[in-house]
Amino acid sequence: MHRKVAAFIWVWLLTSSIATPNLWAQDKPQTFASTSLCGDAYLLAIAPDQIMALSWQSRGPLSLASDSQKQLPQAWDDAERLIALAPDVILFGPGEGYKTQAVLDAAGIQTLRLDWGEDEDMLQENYAKFGEVFWASSQKYYPDPKPTILYLARSGGSAGSGTYIDALITRIGGENIWATSSTRKGWFTPDAEDLAMIKPDFIITSYMSDGFESAQAKTITGGVHRRLLDATPSVEIPGKYLSCMAPQFYEAVQIADAALSEWRAEQ
Repeated sequence: MHRKVAAFIWVWLLTSSIATPNLWAQDKPQTFASTSLCGDAYLLAIAPDQIMALSWQSRGPLSLASDSQKQLPQAWDDAERLIALAPDVILFGPGEGYKTQAVLDAAGIQTLRLDWGEDEDMLQENYAKFGEVFWASSQKYYPDPKPTILYLARSGGSAGSGTYIDALITRIGGENIWATSSTRKGWFTPDAEDLAMIKPDFIITSYMSDGFESAQAKTITGGVHRRLLDATPSVEIPGKYLSCMAPQFYEAVQIADAALSEWRAEQ
């Protein structure tokens, strides 16, 4: 794991070496193939030297892989492809592998499947699948009042309660501007009228300048989005840290915390 992340996470307990985990009491370190971007993120944090193949998304702008790791073979949820790669363990993303697992079992290839979740409890549960125990730090203390924070993606999408963006905002001592709205849960795209009515203290953006394109780019082209960003302090978090609730969540926390702390000091 990146040194900055290790420094930010004050309590980090492992049942085995993070560089070479010895899963299921095997005599030698296991080799892995990932079929999803989220799976890539876990392998790159937990077992970077044991990766045989990364997902079909591993060479894209949201990949955390190094230049050399991007040269690794690519994998996807296809039994023929996975058997040809022949890793010891296939790491499926949430919702993947249900049709191919029986074939892989018959071929003697072990499988793991990440669960989808948007809080730190799920992060711990996914770590446990690797035989690792992950204890995140307790939240830092921040004085009241809490600044209101808005999240905006390049597409104009935002995040209400129950999302890992909401967990990130809580981590840095802020309040999600949508948190008090009973209708603003999960991921959604606010209307321009909604955005014109709110006045956040701070904005977190992502997917703005890291090469990721979407069918929509409201935050780039929309007038109300630009006015809001021009009038409000903000920080951009690279989208590669926010593809799912993965270990790199703490990279995002650190970036947001540093920017918000600087803003607090100026008040």
